[in-house]
Amino acid sequence: MRQTCLICAHHAPDGNLFCQDIRCQAEMAPRILAYGEWLGDIEIIRPVVVLRSSVLYEARRQQELLLLKVAHPGQEHTQRLEREAKFLHEVQTKGTANRHLPVLRPPFVNVQLAERPYGRIALDDQLLYFCLFEHFAGEPLGDLLLKQPQPWLYHAGWITIALTSAISVMHNRRHLHLALTPKAVLVRFDAKTNLPQVLLCDLGAVYDAGESKSLEQHWYPAVVPPAYTAPELIAPVRERPVYPADVYGLGLIFYELLIGQPAFYSRRQSDAEIYAAVQHGLQKPLSRSQDVEKVTQVLERMLSLRAVERHSDAASLAQELITLFGPIPETPRRLVPGMERAMLVALVVLAIAFATALAATFIGLMA
Repeated sequence: MRQTCLICAHHAPDGNLFCQDIRCQAEMAPRILAYGEWLGDIEIIRPVVVLRSSVLYEARRQQELLLLKVAHPGQEHTQRLEREAKFLHEVQTKGTANRHLPVLRPPFVNVQLAERPYGRIALDDQLLYFCLFEHFAGEPLGDLLLKQPQPWLYHAGWITIALTSAISVMHNRRHLHLALTPKAVLVRFDAKTNLPQVLLCDLGAVYDAGESKSLEQHWYPAVVPPAYTAPELIAPVRERPVYPADVYGLGLIFYELLIGQPAFYSRRQSDAEIYAAVQHGLQKPLSRSQDVEKVTQVLERMLSLRAVERHSDAASLAQELITLFGPIPETPRRLVPGMERAMLVALVVLAIAFATALAATFIGLMA
């Protein structure tokens, strides 16, 4: 188990983390489980991504691969995970699940999701809140962008369309994400078609726009890095968020896919400096306005400083992106391994039978 800073990513294997950056509260950094450690009956395989509110692990329970999400210590983080698990359970039970959202699994083998969509378990001196998802073999989008800063234009479009599909489920249920970052997205490319498969592995603040009486009730600044915060959520002029706040977050990810770098740099800058840059907006014209003019026009609208000038919600944004890129192509369904093997055996048997019949016919003619 190691301690990892959420600001600068420094870590210490012995749990005694120290950082020279005065912004980093190193002593408050969460502890990250390592390969071979156990959380109850769940074995840790590897950390997939460290988010501001939780850690997502690849894990195993009774030989079944799963994704395990563990909230960081602190009431804000644990309550956020509770809201996320309850929201996903409600979506699944009411038949509005989406292939780009996680599929929730029971936290314990002898418990039904209806009883408790999330779990609590003691580890050392901490009570940890966690939930389990069906396994998804993918990498954080942020890691993929380090390897390939500018993916193919259509891949950028289809990844963004997939995210708008997931966010639309939240908007349809009057919830907002408010914390979209490349780390919150898992992506893999199909080995045969090279099509992107996308999973929004974190639902952000899970802000209930219908029940929240104030911004602070379901949202807190620590849930999202300053560079990915919508302008209307920055103090001292914080407004109660509406759906275009998530359109702005989608715009930041689309910008990074299209341009090959974040919209706002955050390294070696204080939170106040980053917030000031976000409130001033993009100061330079988009560098790809000449080769993809219509796409950059949509992107500029997504990143408008004024919420009323953006798309009204994720669904309306999706319609415009589909007009530009077309719908995400369907990945051909693969046969299950047992069926593939059976078909191969059948083909071999038929080939042998055909060869035998052909040989018998030839021998008969020779006789």
